[in-house]
Amino acid sequence: MTSPYDKDIERLLGEYRDQVAELSRTAQRMRELTASATAPRRTVTATVGGQGELIGLEFPTTSYRQLPPAELAAIIVATVAEARRQMSVQVRELVAPGMPDGFDAAAVFGGSADFADLLPADPRLPEAVRRYVERGRTDAHRGGE
Repeated sequence: MTSPYDKDIERLLGEYRDQVAELSRTAQRMRELTASATAPRRTVTATVGGQGELIGLEFPTTSYRQLPPAELAAIIVATVAEARRQMSVQVRELVAPGMPDGFDAAAVFGGSADFADLLPADPRLPEAVRRYVERGRTDAHRGGE
């Protein structure tokens, strides 16, 4: 036996499936992202992947040979940090269109987001679906009240 809410439920399931597919495509694009930064005087170039992991470290010139180890280490750390910052910008730009209305992608990646805001306590549902959920399938088949 079908209910008058079956169309709404099927539409909502379709929207959900579309969102899952888009999330999958976004995750794939994130895995393909890279960002690179080069230190002043081209001492070192660092490349990071979509999650900020270091995937490459190059020394384009021989200038690193003249540096004390502590200075070279500091330059490497700063260059990797810059590459990671650039990656963060790319990821924010990639995911921002899929964020809920009013949700700040920069806050998510900056660590200041309240993730409880992603899932509101009272999700937006069409009124017919809300009545169906609140009263249950049995009441819906009897025509409500």
